[in-house]
Amino acid sequence: DPVALSDLYDIGFVYNSAVRAANNRIYIPIEEKGKLCGWQCRYVGDDVDGVTFSKARVAKYYTQPGYRKTDHLYNFERALECPTAVLVEGAIDVWGFGRQAVGTFGCKLSYLQAELLVKAWRRRHKRDTRIVVLYDPEMEKHEIEKASKGRKAVHHIDRAKERLAELIDVSQVLAVRLPGGDP
Repeated sequence: DPVALSDLYDIGFVYNSAVRAANNRIYIPIEEKGKLCGWQCRYVGDDVDGVTFSKARVAKYYTQPGYRKTDHLYNFERALECPTAVLVEGAIDVWGFGRQAVGTFGCKLSYLQAELLVKAWRRRHKRDTRIVVLYDPEMEKHEIEKASKGRKAVHHIDRAKERLAELIDVSQVLAVRLPGGDP
């Protein structure tokens, strides 16, 4: 429901912007401590007139210039109210999952994101802290390329779990691979 999502997450639609790449996209504000710290805009649809984003050379997400995604988590403060954090890739995954979902702006969990997540959840929920990694199960292009060359490819879900396990007891982290694609 676009109205409910707008009320809950303050999303909107950009018709005409000084930043041309943001035009005709869903506007996704990213807030910390109640203040806007950055934004993303998402192309409407799953392709560009039947052509994949990469072939059409259109970015699925356009991020505010200069914003460091690897330093932030989407829906962080709302999710912090719950003892279990569910890591998903993006804002739309957060909206689909619910209030305890935290978006990492892609399938790579940076060390800073992991540290921010673990410290905040431990401080708030202590031993009740649980983290679920619920990224898209398909291997990324670079992971497939490594595997095809006979090199060890670490799946991005496993890589996120390993990064979290450096900071928190591994028994508090659950990596999930759902069949059928995007959770």
